[in-house]
Amino acid sequence: RVKVSCIRVSVGGSSSDEVRKARERAEAALKELKETRVDDERFAEVARKYSDDPDVSRTGGKVEGWISETDDLLTELLAHQFHESILGLKKGELSRVFRGGNDFYVVWGRQREESRDRTFQEVRDLVVQDLKASRHEEMTYRMEAELLQKAEARIYDYSIREMIREEKRRLATREEEPS
Repeated sequence: RVKVSCIRVSVGGSSSDEVRKARERAEAALKELKETRVDDERFAEVARKYSDDPDVSRTGGKVEGWISETDDLLTELLAHQFHESILGLKKGELSRVFRGGNDFYVVWGRQREESRDRTFQEVRDLVVQDLKASRHEEMTYRMEAELLQKAEARIYDYSIREMIREEKRRLATREEEPS
């Protein structure tokens, strides 16, 4: 996991000229950073100069918290390109200019922690919580199946169609009523 600071240069539109200008601006920021020793203050100065993001200007590019891979597939999918470009950064290292969505980024690694195996004591509560949730889900599924079987519930298409017609009539009547 890493803590980073970033410069974000937005592409103003969709024309190739606007994309080129945004990339050139991000490349200029990277070049300026490479000319001197980068620290928090220097990066913040360059971030304020080149970034289009008001939050970056306010924080000097500093992204709060740790950035790491996640178990949430959707979140990981959305952040994949960003993660690919920054998770390998060492402390004090600058990324290349990369595009994410409609923006170009330059990222600086402020801090890095290598992954490590955790002891059972560190993950004990998470394991217990996961086992309880899994057991609860299993019992709920069994109970639902049992209740459906005991109820001998039958679903008839004509009943569903009639319910839909009734709901349509109710909604139509409500729309006709004066407000």
